[in-house]
This record gives sequence, C-alpha cells and structure tokens, in this order.
Amino acid sequence: MIPSGLVTKSLAEQVREVLRSRIVGGHIAPGSRMDLDQLATEFGVSITPVRDAIRLLEKDGLVVVQPRRGVFTAAADVKAFRDVFEARIALECLAVETAARRIPDAALAGLAGAYARAAARLDLEGARDGDEAVLGPTDSAIHDLIVQHADNDVVRELMESLRSRTAWAQRLVADRAGRYRQSFAEHRALLEALRARDTQAAQLALRTHLERARDHTLAALAADAQGTARAADGALASAAQGGAA
Repeated sequence: MIPSGLVTKSLAEQVREVLRSRIVGGHIAPGSRMDLDQLATEFGVSITPVRDAIRLLEKDGLVVVQPRRGVFTAAADVKAFRDVFEARIALECLAVETAARRIPDAALAGLAGAYARAAARLDLEGARDGDEAVLGPTDSAIHDLIVQHADNDVVRELMESLRSRTAWAQRLVADRAGRYRQSFAEHRALLEALRARDTQAAQLALRTHLERARDHTLAALAADAQGTARAADGALASAAQGGAA
C-alpha cells in the first residue's frame, strides 16, 4: 500500500516516490526488471498510475523503458553518473549564490545544532560502522535549504532529479574510505560560510564538496566495473580450460 504520508499527492506521484526511494536506497538493483502488474497489486491501484509513475522515473533517469522487453532500473553507468554530477555541480553552485542571502538565521542555527549533536555522537560512539546511522539524517539537510531558498521552481524540479541520481550512485558504493565523515566535515565548512553570509566561500565550499563526492563515487564505480570484468574474464577462461580438458 501507499504510505499515508503521501496521500496529498496524485497516485502516480505517490507510486513514483515509493519506487524512487527503493531504487535510490539500493533495494532494487541496477538493471532489474520491474513487473508493473505486480506493483499495481502491491500498491492497490490500477495499472495507469503505475505507468505514469514509470514515465516520471524515466524522466528522472532512474528507469529505462525497452520496447517489447519491459521496464528496467537504469544500469550503473559511470559516464552517465559523471554527466549527472557535472550538471548538479553547475546548478547547485548557481542556486547557493541566491540561497546564501536568503536562508533564515534560525534555519542555519538549527542545522548547526544538529551537526553539533551528530559530532558529539561520533566522538562518543567512535565506530565507523555506525557512521551512516549518525550522519545520514544530516546528510541532505543543507542541500535541502539551498534548493528551498534559491526560490526558483525550475531549479527545484531539476535538482530533485539530479539529487536522486547522485544519491543512487553514492548508495551503490556505500561508505568507502570513510566518505561519510569527510562529507560531514565538508558540510560543516559550507554551513559556516552560509552563517557568515559569505557567498563566495559558500560556493567554493559547495563546489569542493560536490567535486569530492563525484570523484569518490566515480572512482569506486569504475573499480567495481573493472572487478566485475575481471571476474567475468576469469569465468570464461575457466570454462574454456574445462572444455579443452
């Protein structure tokens, strides 16, 4: 069934939100076939809003519709993810130029408090295995404020799609090399620039953060692709040797 918190949206938008959450959260693997009839049954809706949701997800770049084959979650393509990151960097750095002047002091102070509490938990608990649980809730908050206070509906719509796709890419590589903690430190630097109303410093901090996220994610995805290719080559070589014997 559709979560009750989404009832103010159209059925298609509700289905889209649930499916997007599953894809971005890594609950549906890249390249997986999606059974629309099964989804309609699961959500208790007709097939029409499910198809409409798929069209929205296709626009987001999260699914691919293949004629006569079906609907699949998009593949983990390094080039596509690089393009998405580049677009997001350009757009969000533009958005922060306006947002830096408009985000209320109270909102920034509230975020500073949340960051301080998260930092205290990290110091107390120490273990990196819990980084996602501690830092995850704070991870998107500063980006939410930037998009909200850019006060541009087109930017908001485009950023929704771009952020979904970059979040999906980052979820695929998880927390390698302690990236959650690095990202947290970058967010705090960005917050300090925003609280100082230093637009140039905020743009630099944001660009640095997004470029590091891009580089970390793409390097990990490329390494995964190479590992998969080597494993496939090894399997083929073993099969060939077995056939020769």
